[in-house]
Amino acid sequence: MKLKHVILLVLLAVFYPLAGNIIYVMVPDAPVHMLMLFGMTGILIAPLATTEYYMELLPKSNLGSLGNWRKNLGSLCCWVIAGTIAVTAYSYTIFSNEAYLKMELSYEQTYSFSTRLLGAIETADGYDKNIPIVLVGSALDNVAYESTPELDKITLTGIADMKELLNSYTYAYFLRRFVGAPNIVYDSKSEISEKCKNSDMVESMPNYPAAGSIKVVGKYMVVKFS
Repeated sequence: MKLKHVILLVLLAVFYPLAGNIIYVMVPDAPVHMLMLFGMTGILIAPLATTEYYMELLPKSNLGSLGNWRKNLGSLCCWVIAGTIAVTAYSYTIFSNEAYLKMELSYEQTYSFSTRLLGAIETADGYDKNIPIVLVGSALDNVAYESTPELDKITLTGIADMKELLNSYTYAYFLRRFVGAPNIVYDSKSEISEKCKNSDMVESMPNYPAAGSIKVVGKYMVVKFS
């Protein structure tokens, strides 16, 4: 191997941690989705690529018993790398299934919560299919049960649980497109929600699901989570 190749290999090895984790540099103050860590797969590919390159060089050398010893060592390394990757692939399979299981549980619990919420809204006094619905406050502390308890000890970056979905800026679209709410829905992060939150009438309302937590305030049907 030429000197320039050695220098290049050393430089790539030194800069790889930065390249593989560049997403953390780009968004230092935000959570990183696990799919954004795909660059770290290079850790598994690099040993294979290095071994393949090494094995291609062996037939060109004629070193007698020393060459056979190097070839056997190279073969052993290939088997060790293959076994390591097999175990890693199995680990990733378990991890992916945990993530998909949590996604399914989060969706089912969010859908169940939302159908009850929409039912309570439709049976509240003053409800009409044309009245806009405004969600006020955070549902994080007012859900009657813990979401996805089977996976509460598993860190799955990027996989939101039910409470996070309820407080997402997309939850209003979830109520309309998945649950079938005919009304316009303003989520808790909207400007209209902030205005309703500061009104005296909304401040005096109890938190959902208590009686009186859903009322008509002006031209809106307000649901107070907190």
